[in-house]
Amino acid sequence: MAKMNPLLSLVPKAIFRLIVISIIAIGVDVHSAASAGEVRQEFRGKTLNGMLVLADGKAVADGLILITHSLIQHNGREPMPYVQELFKQHGYNSLAINYSLEIDDRHGPFDCMEPHRYTLNRSLDEIGAWVNWLKEQGVTKLILFGHSYGGNEIARYAANNDEDAIKGVVLLGPGTADHRMWSPGGYKIRYGKELNSILARAELLVAAGKGDTLMENVDFLYCPRATVSTASFVSYYRVPPERLLPNLMKAAKKPTLFIAASEDNRMPDLNRLVKPFVDGERTRLVIIEGSGHFFLDLNSDDAVEQAIEFFRDIRF
Repeated sequence: MAKMNPLLSLVPKAIFRLIVISIIAIGVDVHSAASAGEVRQEFRGKTLNGMLVLADGKAVADGLILITHSLIQHNGREPMPYVQELFKQHGYNSLAINYSLEIDDRHGPFDCMEPHRYTLNRSLDEIGAWVNWLKEQGVTKLILFGHSYGGNEIARYAANNDEDAIKGVVLLGPGTADHRMWSPGGYKIRYGKELNSILARAELLVAAGKGDTLMENVDFLYCPRATVSTASFVSYYRVPPERLLPNLMKAAKKPTLFIAASEDNRMPDLNRLVKPFVDGERTRLVIIEGSGHFFLDLNSDDAVEQAIEFFRDIRF
């Protein structure tokens, strides 16, 4: 059973978090110690990268938590760096990856003004590439951990890849494909335009083998007046049943922990969606009171503590 460094237990959580955030703010890489660093691999013509953090005295082969970010964000956005540091202090290794989003060796958030050529299936394939890379490094036990829509992608990957190495799944404020952002009504509220007419045009081009065709001045995700490939637009806005969170729960093959935020203004319906499918054993739900969608401040500590309790219960 992993234990937290006893010296760290003497440091109040608020002070410890401020230390980590201050190091990041002054431009010193919190992961620059010898036990951590950026790792890369080549996959389908792109360099993928991720931040590997190893607990003291641990090797990659001792097991690891694979972490994904949401949508077009990146692994350096809170709460990911702090969550990785907390896992380290509790004795757990972690790897927070960056989806390439069709950019070679991508770092930082995706620039909305860049052409959007990526698809959700590519992100799922990249999760698989990292799982395979970790197994090549000798990893035989993994936890898949995803935040926001990264949680949806993690849940989809786990539902379709019942691998022995995957011991459990943690979904931190996971997204669902019937969220208002993806719906025609939500698109109309955000952008004042009809989603279905744009989607129908994009689908016709994809069906004609023109998925690479770029549409200009198209509102996409959080990016107004973007340049978007038809394949990318269809990937996100044509929602198949398997992307809906309740269906992902029904398809879950591994022990799964849902961590919800009580004040989540992006996924306010998560509790309602999840509760009917929670059995308290294979699927569990905990709510972090007072937390918003990004689990800032001490809410990350509370979320990690719940995750670690889950790890112990499933003997990870």
